[in-house]
Amino acid sequence: MDDTKQLVTVILNDEDVHYKFDTSDKAHLEVAINQIKNDKRPLKAVKDEIQEEFDKADFTYHDNVKSESQDADLLFLIDR
Repeated sequence: MDDTKQLVTVILNDEDVHYKFDTSDKAHLEVAINQIKNDKRPLKAVKDEIQEEFDKADFTYHDNVKSESQDADLLFLIDR
């Protein structure tokens, strides 16, 4: 597991969300995130918390890439 993916895994486990990686793109790590059903936080709060942690980790990422074909609440592309 590369360092970026490993750190993203730690961050998202702390945020208590479901996530799935797509590593087919060598330039980006795609992360599809779903909020846990019984999570009472607004989705925007979850997104803000994740962005704060990604910023602390000094990731370069794109978060306005929600694809209609993705079954995810949030979608991030993180530069490798």
